[in-house]
Amino acid sequence: MIKTKKVAFIGGGHMATAIIQGLLAAGMPANHILVCAPSAATRQRLSDRYQVATSACNCGAVAFANAIIVAVKPQLVAQVCGELAAVRLADHTVISIAAGVQHQQLGQWLGDEQRVICAMPNLPTAMQQGMTGLYCSAATAAASQQLAEQLFDAVGEAIWLSDERDMAAVVAAAGSAPAYFFRFMEAMTKAAVQQGLSAQEASRCVRQSAIGAIAMASESQVDLACLRERVTSPNGSTAAALDAFDAMDMDQVVAMAMAAAATRTRLFGQSDNAFCE
Repeated sequence: MIKTKKVAFIGGGHMATAIIQGLLAAGMPANHILVCAPSAATRQRLSDRYQVATSACNCGAVAFANAIIVAVKPQLVAQVCGELAAVRLADHTVISIAAGVQHQQLGQWLGDEQRVICAMPNLPTAMQQGMTGLYCSAATAAASQQLAEQLFDAVGEAIWLSDERDMAAVVAAAGSAPAYFFRFMEAMTKAAVQQGLSAQEASRCVRQSAIGAIAMASESQVDLACLRERVTSPNGSTAAALDAFDAMDMDQVVAMAMAAAATRTRLFGQSDNAFCE
């Protein structure tokens, strides 16, 4: 279905780029994608790398696309919505990936909430392995809901939220989550080097172990606690490592970190401005 749709992006930052890459990998033709961005360098980069159409004018998105993905910083969303509304949106689906911007606000700025969707994807969408939280109101058209779901299912998995307030938790559990894993892998790699491995050896060990663990978690029918127990022998080396984590109350550390991400989203609408242009 996505091969027949056209999508316009307002903004060409990291998150927009990741979605574009994922959609292309899923079979969407490059000439079905338009990126509207003020930066000539951004437009040139995306045109050269992905052969997508580009424009300096946001209004061009309305004439081009079935779906318009607003991928700018939260403080710019009102301005973008005003520009789109000024050229009379018809049956376009508008999807905002700006964290902290409320569905009701989008409807007010656009003058219609019947085709508005809030989404919170993450960067693995580039590899078609993303996780996206979706929210819309009861007034949102079924066709818009279906289109949003098709787009984000094409680049990973999507879940619908019944309460918009839960979007902050999606930021903490999915939107920001890849960085948690990268940070943990960084720490493991540094520790392995300190214990005698070369940087290359340490990196290979950690990366392949992460790939293997995720593959096991994805394919197994048992929960994560059972998987952990399967690789932990009583009084063994793995148990010693896990005991060290427990001594530092790893559960509490993770809970505090995720709470910080969710709180920042709720208070400031800035889960990561680096994701957007």
